[in-house]
Amino acid sequence: MRILFFIQLAHVEIGKSEIEIKNFLLQQLYENGAEGIAFDPIVLAGANSALPHGHSSNDYFLKDGDCLLFDFGAVVNGYNSDITRTFFVGSASDEQKNFYDAVLKANKLGLSISKPNLTMHNLDDSVLNSLEDSGYKDYIVHKTGHGLGLDVHEDPYIMRKNNELLEEGMVITIEPGLYKQGDLGVRIEDDVLITNDGCKSLTTFSKELRII
Repeated sequence: MRILFFIQLAHVEIGKSEIEIKNFLLQQLYENGAEGIAFDPIVLAGANSALPHGHSSNDYFLKDGDCLLFDFGAVVNGYNSDITRTFFVGSASDEQKNFYDAVLKANKLGLSISKPNLTMHNLDDSVLNSLEDSGYKDYIVHKTGHGLGLDVHEDPYIMRKNNELLEEGMVITIEPGLYKQGDLGVRIEDDVLITNDGCKSLTTFSKELRII
């Protein structure tokens, strides 16, 4: 996936449409070994990135300063992946950087505390509290994550009031996001394996803020 992302980002240019970038992503997924796709990939730019499950458009063309969100997954040996990264095109304002940093902090916190016997409630509560304390509370619209495996969305769901425990061998997503309607959305999603004493991220592409 790391190589795929480098190839994909080299294809991103101001003036290209969301659908052009999405179609190239689909091509690269299959050329890099995907047996299928986990779901219809999401490629959203500018204000469209604030739509958590929006659809790529033929009519929106990338501009300088746009937020650009990729959410996609491949199927390999029957198992699904589900990855989100968010970038900025050409430049990023201080407000965009602060927005991104709040999501990145919450994502890293989620990984740092994930381990066997932690409840789904406590994981979600900690991640959401981080977002709420960032000053962007009004832009939270979804829970922290979900189970991942033979289905792209499966139990357990990482949400408040779910007191099921994390167990060694589980694979979950940690995907905090913030969405300012009409402006931008940022989501950072990793696929995470619960180990005997913590967790391991199966998503290796850098999460640090990147301007392309």
